[in-house]
Amino acid sequence: MSLQKRLTWLVVFLTGVGVVLAILFAANPGRAWVAVVAAGAVAYFVGQRVAHARYCAVLRTAADRLGLDYLATREDEESSGLLANMRRTSESDVFRWKVDGKLPALAGTFQGFPVVVRVPVGVDFDAWAPDSTRIGVYHDVRMTGFTVCDRSRLKKTPKGRQAVLGDEAFDSRFLVLAHRREEAETVLTPEVRALLLEAGGVGFRGVEVNRYGVFLHEEGKVSSPELLEERLRLAVKVAEAARELAPAKRR
Repeated sequence: MSLQKRLTWLVVFLTGVGVVLAILFAANPGRAWVAVVAAGAVAYFVGQRVAHARYCAVLRTAADRLGLDYLATREDEESSGLLANMRRTSESDVFRWKVDGKLPALAGTFQGFPVVVRVPVGVDFDAWAPDSTRIGVYHDVRMTGFTVCDRSRLKKTPKGRQAVLGDEAFDSRFLVLAHRREEAETVLTPEVRALLLEAGGVGFRGVEVNRYGVFLHEEGKVSSPELLEERLRLAVKVAEAARELAPAKRR
């Protein structure tokens, strides 16, 4: 659970307890109830600021470790050659939903791949989707695409064609949704499957692999530079395997 969510649940719990105590023991429960709720609202705001400050610190640390650019303002974003090139060469909808998002952000090249880390505008065209940190590793490969989901995080089985890879340990832990099973089999080599099993998580929406790149969404705003680096390296390994599937499309 992300720091942002933990702080939110703590505030909700303490506010609820405060309301109950006010109703049971306060001489003027109405006034006390309002005071508790107001204090809870302030605590929620402070908690969000704390989580955001931690997120900014994590991105700065990760930028130094990984050799990426830390983008704090729109001026920083506009001066990024990587983002300028992606905006120029991508379809507008693809850029908005796969690259664009909120600041601060990380952008640059990591192990030969363009990389962007940021909180997106929305998830699956849903403006009300919860915050997540999208780790995007971009490529240009001829493929239909597939998604690897962690079964332990699924509340219900998502729609889509399921691909069983014949690896008992992997298939019992992950659900693969693929239009073309052979693509998943080609990319998810024994080495990649082992890395996924060792990763301890693939984000709250799983790892999405498609013609544009590899996308992993961590719930909330990441609060650990180590976790961010682990997830980025995992996404790069998947992208490297996908790159072997087919040559880059000619523009």
